[in-house]
Amino acid sequence: METDQIHQREEERKIFTVTFDYTFSSVNDESGLECCNSKGLSSNISSGGLGFFTSQYFKEGQPIIIYHKNICDTPISAEIRWCKKHVDGLYKIGVCFN
Repeated sequence: METDQIHQREEERKIFTVTFDYTFSSVNDESGLECCNSKGLSSNISSGGLGFFTSQYFKEGQPIIIYHKNICDTPISAEIRWCKKHVDGLYKIGVCFN
């Protein structure tokens, strides 16, 4: 197990279920880079990151910005750590806060 994975496991995860907004950048073939908005449903949270479900696929390392007053008073930047296909067109996502 890598050091980063061990560190992640040491942080206490709490069940945390809220719907939140997030933004991310996407490459559009016609106009280049564009900012996109979407919604996620959180499953758990720790001091270092968040697990959530969404219909959007993400690549590892992709940055996103999360908006929800119960997660943080101000928008919080995060990085996709992993993305796994779930069920019914949903993906389960793990992010670390920057």
